[in-house]
Amino acid sequence: MGTNYYFKPKKYDMDKMTKLHEEYTSKLDKLLNDYIKSYNKLSKEMSKETNDLFECEELQDYNNWWNYMHLAEIEYPELHICKISMGWKPLFEATKFYNNVQELKDFYYKNKERIIIKDEYGEEQDIDELFKDIDDRYNNKKNQAHEDAYKDKQGYEWVSHNFS
Repeated sequence: MGTNYYFKPKKYDMDKMTKLHEEYTSKLDKLLNDYIKSYNKLSKEMSKETNDLFECEELQDYNNWWNYMHLAEIEYPELHICKISMGWKPLFEATKFYNNVQELKDFYYKNKERIIIKDEYGEEQDIDELFKDIDDRYNNKKNQAHEDAYKDKQGYEWVSHNFS
């Protein structure tokens, strides 16, 4: 068992942010459903008119491919930083904003007026304290490396897939 750390927005009106996110995804959901219906209708009409000279593959229902869309990255208020587990080296998660420790720190310092670092239990942490703990764990030779991770220039381990 380990602890996950995240960049989260400073305490603005989270209820308002959640409501805006829900409204946005609801509108996006409707737009995508309308697009799929229009595409499928057009593809059926084209197939009939061309006597099936070519096939138009029907799109799946929106609900079936929702999880494959990366809509969670549309400024939803949470970015995973890393996971720290007993007996393992800390493991970082690459995002569209950073994929090495230098970029992660640059991202933090550029946005520090708007974001904070919190663990999964809601405890706020200073970036220097977090990296002191991370570096201590990397320096502990007993901690295991992750086989599926890549290392950045500083030797920190990263994955590009989503994990918790």
